[in-house]
Amino acid sequence: MRNRIASWLSAFILIPMLLTDAALAATIDIQTSAEPATLDPQKLTGDWPDLIVGDLFEGLVTEDPSGNPVAGQAASWKVSADGLTYTFKLRDGLKWSDGEPLQASDFLFGLRRLLDPKTKAEFAFIQFPVKNAEAFNNGIVTDPAALGMAAPDAKTLEIKLERPMPYFLQALVQASAYPVPQHIIEKFGDDWAKPEHLVGNGAFKLAEWKPGKTLRAVKNDNYRAADEVEVDEVVYHILADEAATLAAYEAGDFGIATQFPALEMKRLETSRPGEARITPTLGIWYYVLNMKTPPFNDPQLRRALSMAIDREQLGAGVLETGQAAAYGMVPPGVPGFGATPYAPDWRVKSYEQRVAEAAALMQSAGYGPDKPLKFQLRTSDLPPQIKVSEAVAAAWKGIGAEAEFVRAPIPEHQSALNRHDFAGGSTRWILDYSDAADSLALMKTGHPNNYPSYSNPAFDRLLELAATEQDAAERAALLRAAERLALDETAVIPLTWAVSKNLVSPKVAGFEDNVRNVHRSRWLALKE
Repeated sequence: MRNRIASWLSAFILIPMLLTDAALAATIDIQTSAEPATLDPQKLTGDWPDLIVGDLFEGLVTEDPSGNPVAGQAASWKVSADGLTYTFKLRDGLKWSDGEPLQASDFLFGLRRLLDPKTKAEFAFIQFPVKNAEAFNNGIVTDPAALGMAAPDAKTLEIKLERPMPYFLQALVQASAYPVPQHIIEKFGDDWAKPEHLVGNGAFKLAEWKPGKTLRAVKNDNYRAADEVEVDEVVYHILADEAATLAAYEAGDFGIATQFPALEMKRLETSRPGEARITPTLGIWYYVLNMKTPPFNDPQLRRALSMAIDREQLGAGVLETGQAAAYGMVPPGVPGFGATPYAPDWRVKSYEQRVAEAAALMQSAGYGPDKPLKFQLRTSDLPPQIKVSEAVAAAWKGIGAEAEFVRAPIPEHQSALNRHDFAGGSTRWILDYSDAADSLALMKTGHPNNYPSYSNPAFDRLLELAATEQDAAERAALLRAAERLALDETAVIPLTWAVSKNLVSPKVAGFEDNVRNVHRSRWLALKE
């Protein structure tokens, strides 16, 4: 983060832009751990690209500094008495970054494109509450006009739901609901999101992309609230290594960093009080085992591998972030689900008792120290995941399982999960909206993020019943029953509840810790 003259070398990917002067620009430099595979909001994989894409685009609803839904491109909205119809009125004078008018039809086009099975959007499911959305995405309904959405005029968008959903506005905050420029997509096709063609509607617009190094975005003068944006440009630096990130931050290269070695927390609390921030989020780290690949279709073997992991030690000792042990899939604090997270029956046993029982289960499955189960488990190459994998490997070896960990950069790792190209793998989920069904759906048959391919009709049925249940207590009971059913079968192996780790320079204003770890650059400023 620094003030600097906006001059850039032509050797890199440049996007034509008009610079009226060479004045010093108020620049915030932000570290990000991985490079996005695309900037197309409807084709994102994983959650890390949102840091950048959320600055370049904006939905009907956006986030305030605390991560709560507030009006974005919509000036207002009304919800029908039955909770099924949302009517949004757009703000006056909305424009794309190229100056073209932005209308309700752009949102309609974007949502239809998202749900079109040809788009193969990983996060299309977030908008499945919309009437006929899931059926359309699955090819059962083929006419886009049958979708519960319409743009009766240039400033009005109507969305009809299958059933009332109290958290629907949170779903509209997501990148999957961003509008996309129909006039640009029709002109350039799949190339529309390349740097030289990209057009957005966010507070910033892409100015430069140095592959593998940085992306630079400048203030979008056509943004609806451009006069409120205090930062002139944002540079996103791609850097996966935690130690290198901390060194660069301490050298003054970054105003914000999204990671740092947890071992350094105590030192930073003394040397840089208030700059290192570890904050609980509505998310979970967990392992998945490919149930299409024997022997992981054996629930007793999966149970053994889960029991052998000392989760308390992962958070307190291995990661040193204070991350709480997770045994369920619904994070603490999710409204309307209950104060006590799921715990398996073996949770009350000592760790030594768990290991002994796990070893016995492995022997029953035909494995042990003399005949170990050998398999590969994929993880990202982020240092915390490496540390966790080493601790888990040691625990598994004690019960007769030898895991070879295959580590790769986040995009490559995520791609392998999406292809189900793994025996075992690590992953993380941050809830899209504050509802238990969001994370439980990860275990539903056919869900695009059901990486282990878990399938249980009884579980699916419980989710379906919960989706239509209007009584809050009954709905919560159905969701708790679904979670217990799936996790009693070890559908996944929960590890720890997620936290965010950020470094924030005292020169940066407007950064607020929140459970979604969302920090849009439009709310940031530089202190004098």
